[in-house]
Amino acid sequence: MRIQKGKPIFDRRDTIDFSILGEIIEAWLVKFKDDYIKLELESYPCYLTEQYPENAQENYLEIIDKMIYAFADVEPKYSGEISMVSGKPQENGMIPFDIEVSDEDAWEKHMQECEEHQQKVDDGLVLFGEYFRTLWV
Repeated sequence: MRIQKGKPIFDRRDTIDFSILGEIIEAWLVKFKDDYIKLELESYPCYLTEQYPENAQENYLEIIDKMIYAFADVEPKYSGEISMVSGKPQENGMIPFDIEVSDEDAWEKHMQECEEHQQKVDDGLVLFGEYFRTLWV
């Protein structure tokens, strides 16, 4: 991606892998939060004052952190080894495969961490949609 005459221009590789947009939004949110803190701003959506009368600003920063987490989208890593085992080709040409893991307990823990991670990402993306028009410094 590049900027030309003030507008973003996307290459084919940018449209094949949509992650570039997430990287841009994550970087912007990090800078937004940094400036928000450095400038010691006390602006935040007014409805947060109604929801959190004692600590609306603190909650706003937590919401921004959840959005940053969502766009960073760093998935949990499995510490063991994974092997792919392919089966016999089916009539439709598809080749089924199974995975084998070196440590079942670690795999189960990893899968649970992945589910929790995905829920946090989903929550952060929903918050981004809800707060999109209130992100300003």
